[in-house]
Amino acid sequence: ESVLSNGQPLEGFDPTIYDYFFDLPVGTAVEPMLKIVAGADGQSISITSGGVNGTTVISVTAPDGVTKRDYRIHYNLLMSENNKLNMIYLDGDSLDGFTPDLRDYTIVLPVEKENPIVTWETGDDYQNVTRIMREDGTIVLRVEPQRVELYYEYIVRFEKVMSKNATLQSIEIDGAVIEGF
Repeated sequence: ESVLSNGQPLEGFDPTIYDYFFDLPVGTAVEPMLKIVAGADGQSISITSGGVNGTTVISVTAPDGVTKRDYRIHYNLLMSENNKLNMIYLDGDSLDGFTPDLRDYTIVLPVEKENPIVTWETGDDYQNVTRIMREDGTIVLRVEPQRVELYYEYIVRFEKVMSKNATLQSIEIDGAVIEGF
């Protein structure tokens, strides 16, 4: 007679329609709880779970023990498409000018300063982030959402600024500093 999904009537249920299609939100771990209301006394009803990304089958056998109907609920678990980070950090400090949609950063450092350690804050719990260091010290952060083909890469380059000081501190002749230099 009816099907309840998580306590609510199954959207669009009609006893003469045997297939139903529903998208489940990203992160759904268990399929909705189904409660079946028999259409007649003496029916035999069984449910075979297909999980959150499969087909759950409700098999109904009439009281005559011969007539059977299968209702199928097709679940499609939506996958995260979020491929952006919330933040990039340099030695634990937020990267100045970071915005999730900007992918290329150049950090200018004094020549004597070591490259900082690059860390990040993911955009959601479903991302996989891979840190790749190139030979030149450039860091590539590859952000893969659940739909891996939608990956995004952030590039953090380090540029060393050389000193522009081209003056001498002193000149010595035979170990003696030239006076007045």
